[in-house]
Amino acid sequence: MGIDIAKEAFTPFFVTHYKELMKEVLRTFVSLTQEESGIGLVEETIAEELKDSLLQKLEDLHSKYRNHENSDDDRSLLDTFVDEGIFPSYSFPRDVIGFHIFDVKGNISQRPDRSLEMALSEYAPGRTVVVNKNTYVSGGIFSSIINRSARMDSMAEPYFKDRAFFKEIQVCSNPACNWMGIKNQKKDEKFCPFCLNETLVTANCLKPWGFAPKNGQSVRVIKAENDYTEVTKPAYSLTPREEEMKVVEGSINLRYARKISQPLLILNKGQNDKGFMVCRLCGAAVPGDDPDVFYKKHILRPYLSKNGNIIPCRHIPQNVFLGGEILTDLILYEIKIEEERINTDPENLWINRAAQSLAESLVLAASRILDIEFNEIRSGFRIRRTNSGVTFVDIYLFDSLTSGAGYSSSLENRTKELFAETKQLLNSCPSSCESACHDCLKNYWNQQVHDLLDRFAALQLIDWCQKGEVAKDLPMPEQKNFWPLWKSLIRDGRL
Repeated sequence: MGIDIAKEAFTPFFVTHYKELMKEVLRTFVSLTQEESGIGLVEETIAEELKDSLLQKLEDLHSKYRNHENSDDDRSLLDTFVDEGIFPSYSFPRDVIGFHIFDVKGNISQRPDRSLEMALSEYAPGRTVVVNKNTYVSGGIFSSIINRSARMDSMAEPYFKDRAFFKEIQVCSNPACNWMGIKNQKKDEKFCPFCLNETLVTANCLKPWGFAPKNGQSVRVIKAENDYTEVTKPAYSLTPREEEMKVVEGSINLRYARKISQPLLILNKGQNDKGFMVCRLCGAAVPGDDPDVFYKKHILRPYLSKNGNIIPCRHIPQNVFLGGEILTDLILYEIKIEEERINTDPENLWINRAAQSLAESLVLAASRILDIEFNEIRSGFRIRRTNSGVTFVDIYLFDSLTSGAGYSSSLENRTKELFAETKQLLNSCPSSCESACHDCLKNYWNQQVHDLLDRFAALQLIDWCQKGEVAKDLPMPEQKNFWPLWKSLIRDGRL
């Protein structure tokens, strides 16, 4: 049919072309199964069952949406087919966001794409983007799916009405915790589910549907200011059920669980957590929380009209964090901590250093036993308290590829092997470093946490996991080596 399923709006297309699509699907399915069954790849009965199942799903989908042809649901064909189970979400490229560049007539001439996480950083409002030697400053949230001729004045409005794109989230304001998750609309939660403090703050989260240049045009390089903002590491907010956890043989304080299609929340909170101001009508966007910035800086719409004109907007500003959820499979390792023997204060340097170092070393060890590049798997950790007074350190591994590639899932029954390889890695730094170096734990991908990495702290946490042992006290002669530092800290008022 010659369409881009990642851009084509689902409802009007599917309702209009349903019969034509069903015929094409049936014809293609029959043709493919005949070819594959001829060489023994597909049994005839299985092929028939798959065909009937697919056609039934499409028919159910048509019944669900046929009366909503003019609805505000602007999801693409790709997103809807994945959401409804027609396409597999597993290892399927989704959440791909483009930066839209216009020609002099207002048509989209280029659209470089990035994954959601990369786009939230590289295309965030205020960032400079260079394409084909032309420089642009990102200045708007924009999608080519909506017809500009029909909604020239309010291209962004339908997305702000859709909870799939605009919703409330809650973030723990405790800097030692930083839990974040989607707000439960039925409950007014005030206490953080992880640190248990009354520190939850509600904020607006907007999932960008695409980006566009400031005022829809390129700028001279000399006038391009680059406002750099960082993206948070993917945060996992759900807690495992007791019946999901599996015991690791030979480990006293370690359990694990494989989790399917889990949501990881990614945010760009802007500079100093001030977020971004986004116009609810046109989608124009700037860093910060000043509602008058659109008028102070004479911000226009981030797109051109069909004849190439730049048109002003009566902006309705909304302060938001930019972000969204990605779904992926993950493996979660739960480490039970005894507060009587280990300081579990989130501000305690050791627990953070040990957890971060173990998370990074597990990734490196996993890449070895799976024989893959280490950046194919990523990690995160969190410190979680329960109302019963038990504290856990959770370390989770997930695939770098959107929707997963199956690497983390394949670790489910290899926990003992994984921790043995991790221990070997931590004990055998080629440079025999005193904490961490580029020969053992440090690499380009974890440069944001280089200051926290310590292979010996990770080894201590493994000893606790397996044997319930804590590090021994330093002998007095070694403690004396730290006395000058201790006196200096007291003198500076830091102790």
